[in-house]
Amino acid sequence: MSKFWRYAAFFISFTALFTACSNSFKPGQTVWIDLPNEGYAIAKVIRMRNSKAQLRVVKINASKNSKLVRLLKRKRVLISPSHLKPVKEGRAAWKGRIAAIRARRLDNMLSMMTSKNHYKGKTKYKNKTLHFKIKISKYNEKSGKFSGRITWPQRKKAVHSIKGKINKKKLTMEFQSLAVINRGNWKTGNKFTFSMANANGMKGTVTYKVLFFPVKKPATLALK
Repeated sequence: MSKFWRYAAFFISFTALFTACSNSFKPGQTVWIDLPNEGYAIAKVIRMRNSKAQLRVVKINASKNSKLVRLLKRKRVLISPSHLKPVKEGRAAWKGRIAAIRARRLDNMLSMMTSKNHYKGKTKYKNKTLHFKIKISKYNEKSGKFSGRITWPQRKKAVHSIKGKINKKKLTMEFQSLAVINRGNWKTGNKFTFSMANANGMKGTVTYKVLFFPVKKPATLALK
């Protein structure tokens, strides 16, 4: 067989395979999209057009705002079928990923307990971003209890001691600021509650008092 016919046969086979893959999803079918950094999306196929799938996105579970996530947030999108898989197949694979994701999050939370590094967080005070840093000095692996300090750089470098506890099963952390180490311009008694948002950070709330009234604000804590 001449080179021409061999190339022609290869091209025809490749085209047939590509067409089959492109047409493997049908209008109305529910599809699964794996997202980077611990996430997925679910969508309905509207139609196949020019070797691409037009989708209506019905759910996004994403831990990071990647380029693909930003595209899917438009709700109606046109993307390559290579991103898609049947929803049953996607759900089955996700169950396997969940165990790995949980193990990675737990490892990072435990690293914070033992690393002696400062971890940066932020919350809100009077509609402005308020930064803080925490450092764990003691951790009891059996009980999950820990102690350390929290620093408020914007509040004249106020430093307070903290005590709290982590829950390994729920991947949560709670602590409270207690005694003054460096007075600065911030009061003790703040209560923090966090849960793992992804492998690299936690989300939760901080409750502090303004005059005599408790105020609860959202807070985040980076683990790297």
